[in-house]
Amino acid sequence: ALPVYQSASTDSAAPFSLLGASALLTGGLAIERRSRRLSFLAGLLGGLAYLARSDGMLIPLITGLFVLLYLRFSRRSFGMLALLGVGCALPMGSWWLRNLHAFGVIQPVSALTAAALQDYAQMFNWNDPPTLASLFARGFGFVAGLRLQALWHNVGVWALIAFPYGIFGWLGLLRTRRVVLTLGLAYALALMLTSAL
Repeated sequence: ALPVYQSASTDSAAPFSLLGASALLTGGLAIERRSRRLSFLAGLLGGLAYLARSDGMLIPLITGLFVLLYLRFSRRSFGMLALLGVGCALPMGSWWLRNLHAFGVIQPVSALTAAALQDYAQMFNWNDPPTLASLFARGFGFVAGLRLQALWHNVGVWALIAFPYGIFGWLGLLRTRRVVLTLGLAYALALMLTSAL
């Protein structure tokens, strides 16, 4: 619900919403139908979602875990995982090669910068960017309190924006056996937890 709400903004929320939702739906259908072709397409869409927003990288990872969870360690699952990886690597690999050529590294901004934030204003502090060392220098109690506060905030945002369908609708997942729906919920929970941690 949140990316749909943000789609009116001028950032990458709209393309990410479209690509991320398409990747999750395609990945769920690939698992349900045991389709290698759909698995490749899910990887490709997940890689493109990553280009729109970095948390799109979670989509192929969670889809791959679901392939193993539902199809176990079979010949079919390994083929699907390989094609998921190839599909994902096409857009992501091209982007990383571009970054390597332009900046000398595949990821010019550390992914741990956001994990080290102590408050929102630090996100724009280019002279003294946040580091894990400066975060942990404040003590374990501060770090744990900050992460709990972030998790509670994420739950509140999700509950507010997804109300009433997101609150009551996920209860139906306990009865259904559709991988498509469960995969979407797993992504939402993973995003909520990783953004808080």
